[in-house]
Amino acid sequence: MSLKTDVARVLESSVITGNIRFVMAGTAIVPADFVRTGEAIRTGKIEVKYSKGDKDEGAYDATINTFLLHNEDTLTRKARGLIVHEAVHAIHDRLSRQIMKLDDECAAYLAQGMYLVRAGVKSGQAFKFNNSLYAGMAVAEQLRDVKEFIVNSAQLKFLQTYVQADAKYSGNYTTMMTGYAGL
Repeated sequence: MSLKTDVARVLESSVITGNIRFVMAGTAIVPADFVRTGEAIRTGKIEVKYSKGDKDEGAYDATINTFLLHNEDTLTRKARGLIVHEAVHAIHDRLSRQIMKLDDECAAYLAQGMYLVRAGVKSGQAFKFNNSLYAGMAVAEQLRDVKEFIVNSAQLKFLQTYVQADAKYSGNYTTMMTGYAGL
């Protein structure tokens, strides 16, 4: 099987993405968004490429509609969480969402956290990954048992604080995303 097919399967799996739903900063993420992103991968609207780099990281490049993954293994919880994270960026791009860079990153970490929490990973274990993921998992744990998955202002501020403290996101993340033009 190809990396492209594996990533599409992860996103289309109800076991992996079927319980990821939330509203944050006026933007909703629902399971159908992941399925549609998987379909966009299968039809070639979104590419998936392997690129060298830290195997625990990846990226979604909106300028070329491409997932860039540094690990071809899609079977681990960590790898699947990363695919879910990058898919949120692809969802925002596909839907041409106007969203602040910071909130885009917070939404991605929350979705990744929701998957990992439901997969049995505890938020304290996320420190092995990074502090932004810890914050996403901590909020995911708070939302796990509620019917309305609405991120409140305190939870959003918590996520934003952790993401802004991460050296990877030290640039100006209070501006709007400009590359999300849709597919």
